[in-house]
Amino acid sequence: MVKQFTKHSQTFSIDTASNAAFWNTLEESAWEKETFEVFYKLVNKESVVIDIGSWEGPFTLFAATLGKKVYAIEPDPVAYKALLNNLEINPSLKEKIICEQVALSEKEGTVKLFARNTYGDSAASLLQRSRDSGNEINVATNTFGNFIHTNEIKKADFIKMDIEGEEFFILPGMTNDLKKIELPSLFISFHPKYLQEYFMKKKISSRFLSKIIFKIANSLGIFLFDKKVKALFKTCFESLREYQFIYETGGKNIEPENYLSEKKYQLSNSLLFSIKKIY
Repeated sequence: MVKQFTKHSQTFSIDTASNAAFWNTLEESAWEKETFEVFYKLVNKESVVIDIGSWEGPFTLFAATLGKKVYAIEPDPVAYKALLNNLEINPSLKEKIICEQVALSEKEGTVKLFARNTYGDSAASLLQRSRDSGNEINVATNTFGNFIHTNEIKKADFIKMDIEGEEFFILPGMTNDLKKIELPSLFISFHPKYLQEYFMKKKISSRFLSKIIFKIANSLGIFLFDKKVKALFKTCFESLREYQFIYETGGKNIEPENYLSEKKYQLSNSLLFSIKKIY
């Protein structure tokens, strides 16, 4: 079933057959409201946008209603098929969008993509997590540097990244390439809890046992693998030090030192990095 959605007076169509319950949530404006607001604030008719982890394309399509060019990156084969289908039912937006079925990683090659439950549910990750279903497939990988070189991207204005934990591992290697495209604003979804599960999986293979350990730790207020997660956050902040302004969702300015000392890194959160003041 094809439905039209309107966000900030911008309209696009979605085939809701694959995730009907989710798309009903979007229709009710309950999902990622702040993310749509960030796109609307930062993307204009001259903007080049890179959507890393585009899933079925809600933000890809929304960005195309606002901007000049959108690059959509998605490795999940089920989600990618839905993304292409959604482009077909938006012909006026399709000409603005370039899609690539690939996972951004630290190097080119092939890696396993692990499903949280099933592919297409928006939670597949290159990180094998302790509560994953056990489903895995091979997907192609590319580096961010190779991606912008191949697509001849000289300047980008806005990058959204939502890649279920892999952000901690690719951001440190993106510094020089971000400079090459004039330091676009970055809106990054961080997934520390997936990182915890990734570290747990390396120690304990039993999904059941891991679940019990996490339940006990949570009941005691213990954040497992705290030092490792904090260290990776710190590395990400250091790699993005060219960005003078960092905002939490909602527009509150933060300082990396305070963010780490207040242990905000323990919560799943999206942060906006910019070289200019936005709020």
